[in-house]
Amino acid sequence: MAPTHEAGGVARALGRALTAQQSDVEATAAESHRCAQFLYREASLLDRHRLQEWLSLYSRDAIYWVPLLEKYGDRDNELNIVLDDYAKIVDRVTRLESGLAFAQDPPSQTTRLLSNIRVARNATGFQTEAAFVLYEFRSGATQLLAGRYLHDLHDNDGVLSIAAKTIELTNRTDFLFNLTFIL
Repeated sequence: MAPTHEAGGVARALGRALTAQQSDVEATAAESHRCAQFLYREASLLDRHRLQEWLSLYSRDAIYWVPLLEKYGDRDNELNIVLDDYAKIVDRVTRLESGLAFAQDPPSQTTRLLSNIRVARNATGFQTEAAFVLYEFRSGATQLLAGRYLHDLHDNDGVLSIAAKTIELTNRTDFLFNLTFIL
């Protein structure tokens, strides 16, 4: 069983402990800027409903995880709000684009704000942590979500891809409205 983690922290990203060797290497300013621009692009693609382009940012073995617990560590044996592998992510995008996702009719209009982006280098690329605020408007109702995005970015010959994304919602143990859009 994986160790339990409190929410937050690049070194605790993605629900698994990183060794000092992996997490203690601070990214250079250029690497941090590159990763931040990647995260901004991901947020923009989601806000503009460009889901196929968003999907292309993910590696074929990616995990998209929204844990329910404040302290988490074993995504396969704990309660989750969302736990998708790449095939499920593709299914989610296909359903949202099909016009048959009735919980998204009309589609949510979203705006994501990212801040406090931190980047650490590891053996396969980068670990990132970013605070976010997500504003959703749909059918006359609004929802405000906040938390942290934790990304495991692989760097393959200069091309970044998302190997894993964990979304730590600040209010994850409270009542959540329709989360049929992509966080």
